[in-house]
Amino acid sequence: ELDCSNCKNISPFCIVTGMRMQREDWSYCPHCNFPAKHSAFTGALQISEQCPMCEEPVKVSDLPVVHDPSPMIAACKSLFQSIEYL
Repeated sequence: ELDCSNCKNISPFCIVTGMRMQREDWSYCPHCNFPAKHSAFTGALQISEQCPMCEEPVKVSDLPVVHDPSPMIAACKSLFQSIEYL
């Protein structure tokens, strides 16, 4: 599950590893904006210079480092909550 049934906190998953994201290792694809662990995405780009989700070309130098992912987590949480009411 992506969220806690009690507090509704979202726990995004990395598009490279499939594991839960960690605040201190946060990045995302500059094309599709899906989250990825920076260390895992950097390693994956050494093998293939494309996003594992959208398959767009990505260079390590274009990979953003997110120091505070709180706004991204909040946006994800609000998206899931709006879908929940449909």
